[in-house]
Amino acid sequence: QQAQGMPEPGWGRITDSHQWNTLLSLHNAQFYLLQRTPEVARSRATPLLDLIMTALAPHPPQKQVYGVTLPTSVLFIAGHDTNLANLGGALELNWTLPGQPDNTPPGGELVFERWRRLSDNSQWIQVSLVFQTLQQMRDKTPLSLNTPPGEVKLTLAGCEERNAQGMCSLAGFTQIVNEVRIPACALHQDK
Repeated sequence: QQAQGMPEPGWGRITDSHQWNTLLSLHNAQFYLLQRTPEVARSRATPLLDLIMTALAPHPPQKQVYGVTLPTSVLFIAGHDTNLANLGGALELNWTLPGQPDNTPPGGELVFERWRRLSDNSQWIQVSLVFQTLQQMRDKTPLSLNTPPGEVKLTLAGCEERNAQGMCSLAGFTQIVNEVRIPACALHQDK
């Protein structure tokens, strides 16, 4: 109701950010329990983790993975709030979103970027969550460079090798994914 611009969300009983945070804390707790619990998250996230890992590989041979021809410069995967929660739970990514009490907001996206440092050709992975604030949603603010969405850089808890910007080495990210994925849950079974 708040995000949709209704004049009196919650029948006029919810009027400030503290009340929204309190209300949505129940939603966040439910998602944490049902979607971020490690065994649930790992099993449900495995197919996405496989696709993300393949897309982030620096020089993969051209191949079809889950119907997508890789390599590609940009890969956009549309999903649901449950996918955000599953990936967050599997990778132990934790976040709080400034201006957005819903930890898995509509239109929120996890962004996985591979960076290459030119000086030594090392590969690094940056993970961030991009989202609209509740006020941007309510006001139907067009997002642009002048009015950008919110963004939170995330830290991979299990990463042992980080650069000065906090990115995880590609080798470290690969190790994390290999440790958390459940091969029996992959769409294409490991051989």
